[in-house]
Amino acid sequence: MNGDSLSLLIGREALGDPLEGKWKELVVEYSYDGGPTLRTVRLDGTRLILPEDPYLLEQISRTSTTQEHERLAEVQGAPQLLVEYKPRKHGNPLEDERISFANEGPGAIKNIKVGRLRWSIENQRDIQILSAIAPLRPNQTAEHQFAAVEHKSGNAIIWQLTEILKEQMSADTEASVIVSYEDLNGKPYSRKFLLTVDLYGAIAWHPGPISVGAEAF
Repeated sequence: MNGDSLSLLIGREALGDPLEGKWKELVVEYSYDGGPTLRTVRLDGTRLILPEDPYLLEQISRTSTTQEHERLAEVQGAPQLLVEYKPRKHGNPLEDERISFANEGPGAIKNIKVGRLRWSIENQRDIQILSAIAPLRPNQTAEHQFAAVEHKSGNAIIWQLTEILKEQMSADTEASVIVSYEDLNGKPYSRKFLLTVDLYGAIAWHPGPISVGAEAF
């Protein structure tokens, strides 16, 4: 508190952490000096200042809108990479799981790299593609065999993706994989996929927004 104003950095230091490892937002309803009830939302890691300055809010809104337009313009021509899980009906499932990469264009892509399957920093598995991934032309799809590997006590343990997702998933966790790639000019992009599995073992890779630059795995 500072006079009639409140300034607070939103985070575990001030408010604790009711849901470990998940991004959160704070919803605040307040009134000031007998005025109407107002509602504001702040994301984890941002600062809350009350009462809010209408002029400052307008400037922040304009800046955010400009930055979003710049981001959208930057990724507008980015190749659209999609990933699909391809289970096999025969043989040992641990030896025949496959991932399908699809390029929906507009340009070709190369140097596809699959990051770790993770629920948190402490809980993750390596996704190892078992063959080289060639460049993908627009509207081209390619399947590749893979293995989900856990490194434990110096040993490499191979998991079937369906089983590991069922074992690890719960109402308050989500599995994700970051896939990075480049266009033919070498410009890097990355895309985060959220993985879900249903009761019948069907796995879906849900694509998030495309980011410019290669995110850390």
